[in-house]
Amino acid sequence: MHGEWIEAKIGKETYLELRAAANRTCQIKKHEWKGIVKTLKWQLDKMNEGYPEEFIGWRA
Repeated sequence: MHGEWIEAKIGKETYLELRAAANRTCQIKKHEWKGIVKTLKWQLDKMNEGYPEEFIGWRA
């Protein structure tokens, strides 16, 4: 039911793209993790400080 509701809200094509992205895996090297963690901690700090516009997200 949840999937049907989301599909109705965002459209079938976008829903299928999101499902495919959610099921995709990616290989991240150990040295890349440090940069990712550093960026996410910085973004969390900005959000907690009241600067949500600084949040840019991270996509693989």
